[in-house]
Amino acid sequence: MGLKQKDRNLVKGLVFFTVLCAGVYFGALKLFGDPLRAVGGLVCLYGGVRLALAARTAFLVQAVDPKACGRWAVVTGCTGGLGQEFAHRCASRGMDLVLVSRSRPKLEVLAGELKEKYGVRAVVLIFDFAKTSVAAEELFYGKLLPEFLAAAPISGDVGLLINNVGVGDEAPFAVDEIKVADIADMVKVNCGAIVNMSRAVLPLLKHRRKGAVINVSSGSCAQPSPYLATYASSKAFDLHFSKSCSRECREFGVHVLGIRPYYISGTGLYPNAKPSYNAPAKRDVVEGAFAHLGKYEVSHAWWVHSLMGYIFGTVFEDPIFGAVIERLAKRAKLNGSMLMIQKQARERSMAKNDGMWKPIKEQSAVHLGRLGVKA
Repeated sequence: MGLKQKDRNLVKGLVFFTVLCAGVYFGALKLFGDPLRAVGGLVCLYGGVRLALAARTAFLVQAVDPKACGRWAVVTGCTGGLGQEFAHRCASRGMDLVLVSRSRPKLEVLAGELKEKYGVRAVVLIFDFAKTSVAAEELFYGKLLPEFLAAAPISGDVGLLINNVGVGDEAPFAVDEIKVADIADMVKVNCGAIVNMSRAVLPLLKHRRKGAVINVSSGSCAQPSPYLATYASSKAFDLHFSKSCSRECREFGVHVLGIRPYYISGTGLYPNAKPSYNAPAKRDVVEGAFAHLGKYEVSHAWWVHSLMGYIFGTVFEDPIFGAVIERLAKRAKLNGSMLMIQKQARERSMAKNDGMWKPIKEQSAVHLGRLGVKA
């Protein structure tokens, strides 16, 4: 069996990469005169270049001003939590708002607040991202939303899309404990909404050759998250979509940023309303997102969350360091892995809310019976 063209291209690529690496190594060997010094020199050179590039991005590259891209910002899932804060921060910058969510009363209250406090325009668009049919989605994303953005007062002057809408678990559930309806909602809202909203708005931004998109993911996707598997995986979709979409849109002058914060105070998802380093205020995360827009494809949007992401996603996942840290943490009675953290959260939830967990346990026993297993 002969090699096909793609196979030949792959072989050529491997040969080129091997020759390149050999050339670099022997060049370093000639420079340093010793194999170990050559390896050490290359490692230091690589680390130094990475550090220099990171410093350049952090300190020299300017963030994108979304208002310079257009007068209006479109924000989904904005009647509470991080989405509401995004709306306020956009309005504080003088941007007019298109507020998209399912509750008309809450949207109208928010629109009134923004108009009164910041003197901007705010219009509302009602849509339930979860409880809708394919036909209703085609109508909204394909006709109603584009026509709404084209009509006055917006008239196509959109500079920013913030895909914030999302749904999560009530508690740390195992995969087999999540309801079918909840799975469908998570996939439709966390994955489907970000794609459909981007599909509807990006053609306008690309045509105008300027604009920005912020997609809200979650820190839970930065590493395997037991007992949040479905939610974390749906948020990992958002992050991968953001990176891929960013590279599609870059040549059109459109910047895409995916943010993945961990806990945030004052959102209802964290027990403490008072901000801390671990759970910053909503404003800190939103301002962090704006500060990184146009500089990165992915950001935690808060420096402590970046550190947490490195610890959970890199150190704890290392086959050597992770195992050592987990054992030492157990002896010190600390959480040494995401599994330990979520197990403790699960135990607290079971102790506080027996009414929620009892039907889940009963349903699990019923399902085992259907599988022919006696509980």
